[in-house]
Amino acid sequence: DTNLNLGYTYNATNNDGVYGSAPPAVGFDFFRGAAVQTGVPTDSVSYYSPPGSNNYIVKHGFKDIGLTVFNYYNNGNPQPSDPLTNTETYRVLVGKWRAGDSWINPLNGDTAVKCFSGDPVAGTGWLQPGQNDRRFIQCTGPFTMNPGDTQNIVVAQVIARGSSNIQSVKSLRSTDALAQRIFDANFQVPPPAPVVPTNVYAPGNGKIYISWSDTAEKILIPNRLTHGYYRFQGYNVYQIRTGTSGSDEADRVLIATFDKKDGITDILDSVFSAAFGTYVYYAVQKGSDNGISRYLVIDKDNINNSFISNGSEYDFVVTSYFYDSLGGPTSAPKVNETPITSANIKKIIPQNLTLGSSVTYGVGDTIYTNQRDLGVMPIVVDPLKLVTATYTSTFGGTTTTPNWTLTRVMNGATETVLQNVADFTGLQDTAKTVNGFIIVNQLVKDSGVVRDPENGGLDTSGHRFHTRLKAWTYDPPANAWFTAPDTTKIHSGAKIISIRQFESRSLGMSFPTVGTFRNNASKVKANGSFFQQVSPTSPILTGGPLRKIQIVFGQNSMAYRFVPTDTSYTNTPYNNMVEIPFSVFAIDELDSSAGAPRQLNVGFMDADNDGTWNPDTTTLGGYHFTYIFASNYDPAPNTNYTTKNPGLGNPASGFPALDVMYAWLPRVKEVNGVPLHWSNGDKLNISPYRITRPDFVPGYPVKYSWDIKGTDIGNQSNAKGELAQIKAFPNPYYGGTRLETDPFNRFIYINHLPSKCKILIYTLDGVMVKRIDRDNSDPNNSLEKWDLKNANDIPVASGMYIIYVDAGSIGVKTLKVAIFTPQERIDTF
Repeated sequence: DTNLNLGYTYNATNNDGVYGSAPPAVGFDFFRGAAVQTGVPTDSVSYYSPPGSNNYIVKHGFKDIGLTVFNYYNNGNPQPSDPLTNTETYRVLVGKWRAGDSWINPLNGDTAVKCFSGDPVAGTGWLQPGQNDRRFIQCTGPFTMNPGDTQNIVVAQVIARGSSNIQSVKSLRSTDALAQRIFDANFQVPPPAPVVPTNVYAPGNGKIYISWSDTAEKILIPNRLTHGYYRFQGYNVYQIRTGTSGSDEADRVLIATFDKKDGITDILDSVFSAAFGTYVYYAVQKGSDNGISRYLVIDKDNINNSFISNGSEYDFVVTSYFYDSLGGPTSAPKVNETPITSANIKKIIPQNLTLGSSVTYGVGDTIYTNQRDLGVMPIVVDPLKLVTATYTSTFGGTTTTPNWTLTRVMNGATETVLQNVADFTGLQDTAKTVNGFIIVNQLVKDSGVVRDPENGGLDTSGHRFHTRLKAWTYDPPANAWFTAPDTTKIHSGAKIISIRQFESRSLGMSFPTVGTFRNNASKVKANGSFFQQVSPTSPILTGGPLRKIQIVFGQNSMAYRFVPTDTSYTNTPYNNMVEIPFSVFAIDELDSSAGAPRQLNVGFMDADNDGTWNPDTTTLGGYHFTYIFASNYDPAPNTNYTTKNPGLGNPASGFPALDVMYAWLPRVKEVNGVPLHWSNGDKLNISPYRITRPDFVPGYPVKYSWDIKGTDIGNQSNAKGELAQIKAFPNPYYGGTRLETDPFNRFIYINHLPSKCKILIYTLDGVMVKRIDRDNSDPNNSLEKWDLKNANDIPVASGMYIIYVDAGSIGVKTLKVAIFTPQERIDTF
């Protein structure tokens, strides 16, 4: 093969007396041929001497001539036969027969110095006929060696086996091409994908929680075989058959794949198949763009297809896989995955935590922040690493390129944990890991009332996001007297609403803008930086952003009353100012007021024209639309409001001319036909989305804060109350259990132990059998084994035994166990 500088031989038939069927092919390759001086400045030869060293040599004006002669001779007569003299040998070296005859290509009649240059795999070209003992010689040259010159020629022997004698040739070529690339790269093959630091947690609730670090995601692996890079692509999570290394595919089960969202899904590559004797093109790595996760909850034994059992060992490996699109059969595989070895396996035995240890959160829990949207989401991935602290994420940067800084207050000390992180993808793919949780940030581009969790939706524009909490809370919750307007009625064409649902359907409230209530905006802008009066003489404000508000019932205030003059409520002029049974306050802690209450003006549409604010139990609450203005409260009517008509769309005198911050349509709830009523002092709190930007208003940064209660380990007070939970299992022991993987390694467990204790085992007549001193600081390890042997390492007899657990200041626990050893039998006479 001239292209590969490869000379080879293969079996003429598909059966050999030594190798049997599918005999291999063998060849020799000039990895580096002779360097011949050409005098051409652009020619050069470069190499490492010796190969694998850092001694890099470049010779300009030289050319690697590679394989220049491939010759064959047989073991006897007729010609071409073995050379017998030095002259005959030289003739063979330059590509002739020993007698000086030249090879003639029978297909074109040309003389040749490289015989049998055809392709046996394709069955084309000049192929060697017949079969017998074959000998070949291949050369590189001629070249001139002057005194002191050095030539570095490197030859490799390559052997490969396919599914047949001919497929062995194909395999040989592919193997040789890859070997050449490895040599050309100075044996700098890409390192394997990194091991993924992994934690496994199994608190005995029938589930196993696996979490892992993001370190692999930050690594770029150079691939000198392709002159490209392996880039992180995803994770594979395997369960490994207990007692094996998992390196054999039969000893592992792939239970989950997390693939980075980047449009790359299944990765296809050509892989040599010994079964087919050729390269097979197929998906070597499945992917679905499902996004990266850093944890997984497992509730099934995927090896044995059974439930998770306490006391049984389960083994797992999390691998990272990287992708180089330039890879292939003659360079390097496209996928580079963490090797699965015994050292990578994480072993876990589901069990209770140690006595006195407790966790507050489970894997995957989203921790509540002080904001009701999910602009910042702390998600628990490793409960045992949580620490008791208060965290605050403070936004910075610019409006176009925001970032965030995380601080932690623990034991009275404040520490900056992460600084100027520009991650707002809303995905775990890029989330940072801190103290057992990850922080997922979403880029919120627009505000409004936080949508209900079930109606939040999610889009990539930054306008709608899933939420964990409703926009509102009522204090006390049992006094909540209202319910949601009938959403079906709204959609069927409710007046004024223009069939658009409220942002918070459960509350019946929206920030009025295009696409929400009335499909019309007011003077309030959700993305504004500050409020200012529309004119020096008007209290009406323009700008923003939206504030958190609080409605206090039983604290009367004056409100603007607008009365409709038509049945479609499109003309609702001002009538008078009346007293209403509540007051509204802006109470935003991010504002320059730092949350100090600022009372707001209020208006409402008196649909039944009875002079009072009195929503009812009908489907739309009697159409008592309530307008919460942004301006400071004034009990006296102001002409800038009294001249406005919120039923109109006129920008000078209609709804767009008002500073409506929230529009509310309350509906009275009834129980057993009796309408409910508020109590004096009841409070309704409403939250908007927080727009992702450095400042809420100038000089007051956007912040999200949350408290975490860390895992409590070895609490003495709690441990005393948990002594009764110490048990021995299996009890009784009947000569073996499914927990035992080795019939010569028998045992029972004592569980839910404290980190330190003494375990004393006695016979019924008080003879000590064995003592076990426990000292284990891992809160996820509460088990100790008794191997059913005495202190002299002799198996105990069947019978009853007393286990005395001495936990020091915590207390003591006495257990009684029954042991039936497998060698015991019952004889009947």
